[in-house]
Amino acid sequence: MTPSKITLPLFVGIAGTIAFNLSPIALGYGASMNVCFMLYAGIMLFLSAGDRRVLGYATVISACNPANTLAYISYSFLLAVLTIFYAFAGLGQVTWELGKRRWWWLYLAAFLLIGLSVPFWPSDLRAMLTEVKEAVSRLGYLAVLPLAVGLTIRTPQDGIRAVSLLCLMSIAIFFLFFFFGHAGAEMVVEAKGEQALGLTQSIGNIYLGFNRTGVCIPMAALAVAALALGTGAGFNLRAAAFYLASGISVFMILLLASVGSAFAMACGMGVVVLGYFGFRLSVGRILVGVVLFSIVGTTLYWAIFQTENALSKRIVEKISQFDKIGIDRIERWQEGIDVIYQEPFGVGWTTRASGHSDWLNFILFYGWASGSFYFLAAVWLFLSMWRSLRRNRAYADRQTNTLLLVGLAVLSVYAVNSVLDMLSAGIGYYQTVWALILTSATVAAVTSAKTWATKTSNFGLPLPPAVKVSYGVTKTPVTIGKTWKNSRNTDS
Repeated sequence: MTPSKITLPLFVGIAGTIAFNLSPIALGYGASMNVCFMLYAGIMLFLSAGDRRVLGYATVISACNPANTLAYISYSFLLAVLTIFYAFAGLGQVTWELGKRRWWWLYLAAFLLIGLSVPFWPSDLRAMLTEVKEAVSRLGYLAVLPLAVGLTIRTPQDGIRAVSLLCLMSIAIFFLFFFFGHAGAEMVVEAKGEQALGLTQSIGNIYLGFNRTGVCIPMAALAVAALALGTGAGFNLRAAAFYLASGISVFMILLLASVGSAFAMACGMGVVVLGYFGFRLSVGRILVGVVLFSIVGTTLYWAIFQTENALSKRIVEKISQFDKIGIDRIERWQEGIDVIYQEPFGVGWTTRASGHSDWLNFILFYGWASGSFYFLAAVWLFLSMWRSLRRNRAYADRQTNTLLLVGLAVLSVYAVNSVLDMLSAGIGYYQTVWALILTSATVAAVTSAKTWATKTSNFGLPLPPAVKVSYGVTKTPVTIGKTWKNSRNTDS
């Protein structure tokens, strides 16, 4: 069995996770969904005895579960913790590999510092529990997801498959709810306690929010992720599903009319182009690229500016009111900065104070140290993936390069969009985007190792021919007679 082959347990696990993601349609939220999760988690544990990758796939794909939009602690986070305990024997090796990446240590430090900051937040004892849940769902997720992925997903092909399923499932859910759901409205609590009507689309007992500034950030991230996956697969029919998914995401952004997300999406697409053609540069590819992106650019220009649609009207409105919009953002940032000076340990997430920027808000809510680590980790993560992509240009390692393209493109969208908006206000959407980024970065990081001490019955991963490892209770040496270089070429 090849390391990336879909086994029966893995197939059942993927199908079960997709079914679990859609189960809130019938079950709704609350106790019934929690009971369903416990049954589902038990099944995943059982299947993992046959193929340990089941838990890794489940952790990643469950990041698009619509029930996560209301949960303080998401099912994806709980699965990540369960995966770490289940595969604890390999934790030292994965921690060693991730320990070489400063971005992971920065995210871990940002999360651990929350424990020191909580007592200083202006909240009563009861409210602190909610604050801790909020912090776990954001910063804790960024620390444990890489561990769970690294323990279970150890080949680029598996990483691409998991990220692809998350991307396609997320876009399919957004598409179905947006075009076939029942429209409604709900009261949304915004910054400084202000309330506003938010648009929702529902199917059964699931209600998804479709506020422009909330949903368009993950849509832009999904658009560039699908484009990167399609580009990595090559210009052939295998990529058709990803190009279609990317087109659907772009179309929805045009309809929902988020100018900031449209700009961020363009930046993410630019990163895909630079990354792809940077290591596959030739006259023929340059010509193909120029023709393709000229067609795409012309089409988008016509779709946005030459037709009466929501985004074109929105852009005209933004330009005509640029001075007012700029003043509004500056005022919000100034209010946030003033609070930061007054409360260096943060004020907690539920106070609803706002700097209207994720980068500013993480400092505002969690304190100078945690917020600064969060920002520095994102910068370091981008630089780390970009350097890895440059190193891989000399090798025909298309799968690893594709993962790096996905991570870089999605992180670019988040970085640009988070200057003016707050993806973290919607926990489910936030985790969908970060699952795409961190899964790509983690798989690329752990597969760069030259040896893995693991059971061949569960993973079948290659080691250099001279290496023997002892693993588990039996202490049985395992020798695998295939070189790392040849195995990587075979997987590709």
